[in-house]
Amino acid sequence: MPGPYKTEAVVLRSIRFAEADRVLHLYTSARGRVNAIAKGVRRTGSRFGGRLEPLTHAALMLHEGRGELHTVSGADIVRSHAAVRGRAHALAVATIGAEAVLKLYVEPDPQPQVFAGLVRFLDVLDEHDGEGDPSLDPVGLGFQLKLLLLAGYLDPAGGGPVEELVGRPLGEVTLAPREARVALRTVEHTYEHHGGFQLRTLRA
Repeated sequence: MPGPYKTEAVVLRSIRFAEADRVLHLYTSARGRVNAIAKGVRRTGSRFGGRLEPLTHAALMLHEGRGELHTVSGADIVRSHAAVRGRAHALAVATIGAEAVLKLYVEPDPQPQVFAGLVRFLDVLDEHDGEGDPSLDPVGLGFQLKLLLLAGYLDPAGGGPVEELVGRPLGEVTLAPREARVALRTVEHTYEHHGGFQLRTLRA
């Protein structure tokens, strides 16, 4: 029912709106995909400040009204992922993962495994040190494959390097060049022919 509710969420995208507001595309633990407006967040001295930056994992108070956009009335950072935003390669991998969530999960349908996977994906990127770390690319591919599996686009019993990758914890994903190429082709093929859309992805 409409009204206020609390939820953890990851900010997938933030768009300027009007003079000082932002429209946020969120993936929440309680509702799945939600679009919300943060009013006055771009004003100097806003009480939300940097709590709603892209990729931030936050505890939010949202209010559902009659319109499509929910309203942010409270925000506390769980993990800012500022380190990810501060490293170009990590940011690129994280942005590709966020885009995949945006395109694959468009409805307000809570899926705990997707939310947990997204949180873990960003945490793993946060824990890596060094700019241009090549070990981040398999993590990005692994996350996209897990999303495709959870969305029903992949057969978990298919066998081969793709299924082996899907079964590994994200923090332990490493791939030989051949495995990476196979995984990349699987991701691109699935997006194009099963999802009906194309996405940026990593180049192995």
